[in-house]
Amino acid sequence: MKQNVLIAGGGIGGLAAALVLGRQGHTVKVLEQASEFGEIGAGIQLGPNIFKMLEFLGLTDAIDAVAYYPPALGMRDIITDEAVIQVPLGNAARAAYGYPYGVIYRANLHDVLLHACGALPNVELRTSTKVEFYTQTENRVSVTLHNDEIVEGTLLIGADGMWSKIRESIVADGLLKGDAKFYVSTAHTSDDVDEALDICDQALAAVAAA
Repeated sequence: MKQNVLIAGGGIGGLAAALVLGRQGHTVKVLEQASEFGEIGAGIQLGPNIFKMLEFLGLTDAIDAVAYYPPALGMRDIITDEAVIQVPLGNAARAAYGYPYGVIYRANLHDVLLHACGALPNVELRTSTKVEFYTQTENRVSVTLHNDEIVEGTLLIGADGMWSKIRESIVADGLLKGDAKFYVSTAHTSDDVDEALDICDQALAAVAAA
């Protein structure tokens, strides 16, 4: 059964979810609170397991154009500058794991996902749409935006960051303090609970089997 999916948050996580679900034929609306889609932060590491997922999503060429593949990873003594350890990567990583090890600027990874989502006619990308809270009935979920607009769907994914309104509604643990906590939260209203929750499981299984 195809779902009408709402995703609160248009960062890397939200866009990745939108891309997978959109490719499966679901109707997706990404609700981003900022006035434009963008990503902040510095570089991130991409391990071989990530490249298997990127291959599944058809993003290998786009990532290759903006990622860097270091030939090795090393540590040096801060005082003597003596090499402490060096781990070969490059062809060695490909031979060992079947996929490379790379590094990428966070904004470039976000751009690749944004472009891929924008190419899908069933994925709608909306900005200036901050989700304040949600309500649900037996078969629908409704989110209320900062301007009192109501958007309805059958499945809601909270990808709205560390101070997630969706997580707060489910867990009610207040603003995060001290040690970081991470949640994957889904709210749904489908009568068939297992089918709604299995959407993500099917995507993960497809990646593992690829």
